[in-house]
Amino acid sequence: MEETSITSKIVVQNMPLTIAIIGAESTGKSYLAKALATHYQGIAIPEYARHFTQHYGTQVTTNDIIHCYHTQEDELQLQIQKRPSIILMDTEWIMAKIWNDDINGSRNAYFEKKIASQTFDFYLLCNNDVAFEEDPLRVNEHRREYFFNSYLDALVQSNQNYKIISGKGEARLLMAKNYCDDFFNQ
Repeated sequence: MEETSITSKIVVQNMPLTIAIIGAESTGKSYLAKALATHYQGIAIPEYARHFTQHYGTQVTTNDIIHCYHTQEDELQLQIQKRPSIILMDTEWIMAKIWNDDINGSRNAYFEKKIASQTFDFYLLCNNDVAFEEDPLRVNEHRREYFFNSYLDALVQSNQNYKIISGKGEARLLMAKNYCDDFFNQ
């Protein structure tokens, strides 16, 4: 990846490039965010909901989910002010909406409004083709296909620029890098 490709996109936008990484549990979102941030000398914003559930448990309310994603959104705005070349965000409002809809069995217009106001340049949707890693905070091992399809539908419905990331280990990371490079060179 040539640095000038990222730099030229930043000059045009006058903002850091923002990439959201979404997907079901245990699909490598956190790993990809960190690895890509290192590769592109950018910043990775970790998933705040994970921190929240570590401290308060996995039984969450709509208000808890809103709090988690406002905290994540605040961190994004803080990092944008630092003017890095690229910011990779592990989860965002589409994931919040799907999580909330699943827990509460109904749609909440607030999440739709937040999705419409997001301005990510590019999305990476992680496929479920990696082994599930046990973790006490992960509660949907057998529902990953449902969540993947829900995220895919939301990306399509909101007309987002995205690519699906598949493969295991280094092949998965290489696919993500290649898609990012292609995006930077558009």
